[in-house]
Amino acid sequence: MRILIVTDSLGMPRGNVDIENTWTRSFIKEYGGCFEVFTFLKSGLTSNDVISEADQLLGLFKPDIVIFQIGIVDCVRRVLSPNVVKILSRIPIISKYTREMIRKKHYFLTKIHELKYVGTEQFVANIEKISYIAHKRGIVVAFIKIAGPGNALIESTYGVEEDIDLYNQIINMEVRKHSNTIFVDPYEGQNLRDYLLEEDGYHLNAKGNELVFNSLVSMLDEIRKHDASSNFEK
Repeated sequence: MRILIVTDSLGMPRGNVDIENTWTRSFIKEYGGCFEVFTFLKSGLTSNDVISEADQLLGLFKPDIVIFQIGIVDCVRRVLSPNVVKILSRIPIISKYTREMIRKKHYFLTKIHELKYVGTEQFVANIEKISYIAHKRGIVVAFIKIAGPGNALIESTYGVEEDIDLYNQIINMEVRKHSNTIFVDPYEGQNLRDYLLEEDGYHLNAKGNELVFNSLVSMLDEIRKHDASSNFEK
């Protein structure tokens, strides 16, 4: 069995989250000996990026299962578009001043200026396309629920609770259309404060990574039981 993990920075180590405490590392340690496990990890990953890499991710890798952890970068409101951010990064003095101004007024600016890296309609289309391509290729797709938000993100970004809930609903609705798609919710019944980093309110701490890993273990157990049952019936 070949498994491909596709995740944004939530599955990657950070200054206060050691590589050994990431769910991706735990997954590879657990299953790397019995399955082929590949990773596609990219900070700032959006569903647009996944679509642009779909031929490689869902085609050339030839996975049996793909685990996606995407959505938070898509749905959180922004002040500047990616293109403007790139331009400003080339002018350090202006970039520093702009970042500081935005940081102070971020909640107000995201309230009057609803900009998302991936709008709602495009997100729907992207999730539909990912699911459709996977269905045609016989690939099982697991979408991990978008986590959060914690207080830091709620206080700095307008409407973030509603936006995350909406994008999770979109994923969940698409999952119901195909027998090969799974919605993984590691956070059900858990307190946000226990699994999110307090400083930003959306990245996972060690506990959050453990929750994701345990949920994926349970998911794989169910898939293997189903496969074993199907083979027995045949």
